[in-house]
Amino acid sequence: MRYLIPGYLNVAWELIRSVATGYTHGPEYREGWFSIFVRMTGLLFPGTLSHSLTDYINSVKLGKGHIVRMSKIHEVVI
Repeated sequence: MRYLIPGYLNVAWELIRSVATGYTHGPEYREGWFSIFVRMTGLLFPGTLSHSLTDYINSVKLGKGHIVRMSKIHEVVI
């Protein structure tokens, strides 16, 4: 019971965030209906799906780009 309520809160937050990201950052970040459905199944089984591949792709797209100079020849963009 101790971990059940935070699990439901996490699933609800992820569902709201996934839908809102499409509106706040543009249609490029909008999730499809299947992805939203999978997140909604997390309400039945909290803790089973916290993050999806779309979350990681969006975090890389939204992250700030930094250039790391490895040597004088190569530059790596992070």
